[in-house]
Amino acid sequence: MVDISTRTILTDHWRYGKWLLGTALLALGINHAQTVFGAWVVDLEAAGTLRALSIFTFPPGQLMTAASMLLLPVLARMWVEEGMHGVHRMTLIVSAGFVGTAVAYELILLIFAESLERVLLGGKFASATWVIPTLGMAMVLGSLASSCSLALRAAQRPRSILVSSVVVAPLGGGSAIVMGRLWG
Repeated sequence: MVDISTRTILTDHWRYGKWLLGTALLALGINHAQTVFGAWVVDLEAAGTLRALSIFTFPPGQLMTAASMLLLPVLARMWVEEGMHGVHRMTLIVSAGFVGTAVAYELILLIFAESLERVLLGGKFASATWVIPTLGMAMVLGSLASSCSLALRAAQRPRSILVSSVVVAPLGGGSAIVMGRLWG
């Protein structure tokens, strides 16, 4: 039996977790940046409309988050037993599943955006339903990022997740500004 001290465990957890803490704090800002930038570039009403219509893209993200929690121990075991080769192979499978799910959901949004808005939001945002599938495209790209993030966590590379979030953050804010100016 291996004798591991509490201090060793805490040190290992902090070494891994501090990067995820940074990523989580950054995500707090990123998740709301488009709404803030939308209000700044266009107006509060447009920002509110964007936020209201973005709820249609939440279900796949929630599903992928739950699936990631279930798959992380599997990938971590593969990391220990097979190294990066095993994790890479499984990540391709997970990516196909995540992206496939997001694409299928995006097709539903493309076909039923107007009906979904009318049923769930009472037609308040009927003139802006074209935005729903546009937001769905970000969800498709996010599904690929989720599977890559899962692989990095399994391979104990949380620093890479933070670095990628820092690189991607300006893209989200920049796209909000550009789209706000183009589409109002």
